[in-house]
Amino acid sequence: MLYRSRTEIANIMLKAAKTGAGKTKIMYNANLSYTQLTGYLYYLQQNGLITHEADTLLYRPTEKGLKFLNLSNKLSKMTPVQTQPVPQPTPQTKPTLIPKLSRSEYADLSPIRSGYSLN
Repeated sequence: MLYRSRTEIANIMLKAAKTGAGKTKIMYNANLSYTQLTGYLYYLQQNGLITHEADTLLYRPTEKGLKFLNLSNKLSKMTPVQTQPVPQPTPQTKPTLIPKLSRSEYADLSPIRSGYSLN
């Protein structure tokens, strides 16, 4: 999945709320968590793009929000996104193995067992 910009998420949220939508519908359409949804709704309300109807508990885009949605749709048609294939991982060479040591060789490498101090 590609990363989405804030503009893309705002577009999805405004499209979902075009006919009036509750938080759940907007959250599912935009594929957001509840925490993310509340942050984006606050952002859209502060910028005058969406309004909340207290009596019906629905969100609807304002005139400014509809204008934003139309302009962003026109812009996305003018600049189509060119998708690039996901690069496939290249086969890696086998890692070099650590040689097996005998117990005496292993004991020689250990500073504690061989009597060396760390100071």
